[in-house]
Amino acid sequence: MDDLLICRELAEVLSNSAPESPYADLFAAVPNIFPGQAADDVARPTLTITGEFQPFIGGRKGTVTFELRSRTGDSGDGEHKAAFWLLFAALLGEEGADNAATAASRAAALATLKAAVAARGNAAVVAMGPARDTVESTFDEKDLISRLQLMLAWRGTPA
Repeated sequence: MDDLLICRELAEVLSNSAPESPYADLFAAVPNIFPGQAADDVARPTLTITGEFQPFIGGRKGTVTFELRSRTGDSGDGEHKAAFWLLFAALLGEEGADNAATAASRAAALATLKAAVAARGNAAVVAMGPARDTVESTFDEKDLISRLQLMLAWRGTPA
């Protein structure tokens, strides 16, 4: 099974700029969303989606990484953080007033993502949640870099 398939599907879902899309605000903040290696792309901000998966009960499981890069001179730290939290909320939900509200928001975000990926007809998200090192932020000489790492179980759908 092509591991890049789920990265392509997630990139397409998160790139939906239609006003009714739950991902429209994220796409407005980060209009460059790519699957796989996009190191040669110099447009910023950029969201790159990569994954490492292994066979698992009729599908694949592993880690998917969403890497957000913003050019240090082009955007302020606040804009980068805002775009990252839009990504976080889109994939893991908003923090609620209590644990129950947070869990409900996380379940709603997962259901929305599952439905959006399934609607494309190529793959299905089985389960998703935070990985051991879920959030990492750093910088290099040119970019602010934030990574959101999630555990993901998925399967391709028959053509």
